[in-house]
Amino acid sequence: MDNSSSIALDIQQLSNEIHLAVKTIRTTLVKNPGALPPRLIIEGQKRLLWLRSDVIDFYNRQKRSHGSNPDFSTKPFKPSLAIEPTLNARRKRGAPTNSEKLAKKMAVR
Repeated sequence: MDNSSSIALDIQQLSNEIHLAVKTIRTTLVKNPGALPPRLIIEGQKRLLWLRSDVIDFYNRQKRSHGSNPDFSTKPFKPSLAIEPTLNARRKRGAPTNSEKLAKKMAVR
């Protein structure tokens, strides 16, 4: 049986299906598990597994709830933990680099 037709997805296969990094999926599982499809929990195992049908149903529900947004189906899913808009708004931490210092001196002249 090849990986594309398996019933249960491991974390790497889920990552490929929903276009998120494995590390992002692990973080989201801890901080906001409702942002991901429900896990398949097998007693006595620690493996992270998801049923393919649950993943499909989860995203179909997401798609229906965002029916007014025509771009939703073409955009990859991003959990609510994304902080991309705030990254550009904040200043870079730490001391300025030498090139930044030089540019500032040149701007003052």
